[in-house]
Amino acid sequence: MVVRLGVDVSDVADWAVRLRRTPQVAAVAFTERELAATAADPRALTEVWAVKEAVLKALGTGFDGIGWRGVEVAPPRGGARVVRIAGGRHPPGFPRVLCGAVREVGASVLAAVVAAPGLGHRPPPRLRAALVAVPDGLPRRERQLAHSAAARLAGRRAWEDLCAGVGRTAGRTRWGRTEAGAPVLRTVDGRRVPVALAHGAGLAAAVVALPAARESRAPVRNGPGDSGTGSGKSSLELTIIAHDNLLKEVTGHA
Repeated sequence: MVVRLGVDVSDVADWAVRLRRTPQVAAVAFTERELAATAADPRALTEVWAVKEAVLKALGTGFDGIGWRGVEVAPPRGGARVVRIAGGRHPPGFPRVLCGAVREVGASVLAAVVAAPGLGHRPPPRLRAALVAVPDGLPRRERQLAHSAAARLAGRRAWEDLCAGVGRTAGRTRWGRTEAGAPVLRTVDGRRVPVALAHGAGLAAAVVALPAARESRAPVRNGPGDSGTGSGKSSLELTIIAHDNLLKEVTGHA
């Protein structure tokens, strides 16, 4: 099953300081419509930024070839929001409807998660995300290690919660790395658990998806605006449906 996941953690206090010290960054990072819709409020802009990051992580492109203003996040309406992406190289057949959630934690931290369902699969895969707090006041090196450990703990917590209702042995997983060096969670029978991790501002987040028992060979169907090969540049419009149960409260400390 092809599943694309993205998660981001952004700090409202950091964005407030950045916007105050360097006001021009707002015009560099956000579109005119984003600034107008948020009235340039730091909290609202932080939420927009977190959604941008999470979407592009799910897309697998980052901002390369797209740019900060090439991604525009519309205000949520009726439990959904639209994200427009222009001028980038998009995977063919990328799902146009995604599951998403935004959660504010404490006074200054926002966590956003976006999960695209598997291509050609109905219903979409089971999804779960979790947040884990990281202790304050650690030295820089220890803080980096603590954030990494917390992200992995969040991944395992999300997996355990996801497995609770499907009769799997949640503890039978192990962490490894892909050929590119990215963390990956695998079951003992060798299946890869789709997972995305993020950390920062004293918080770690993870989102996981329940993998299929066997890989599907269903053909990929391209939607309007897709190049069909993924090699051309095109615009992309995504609708993110609010899924409040996707993102859990802070579950513990690393």
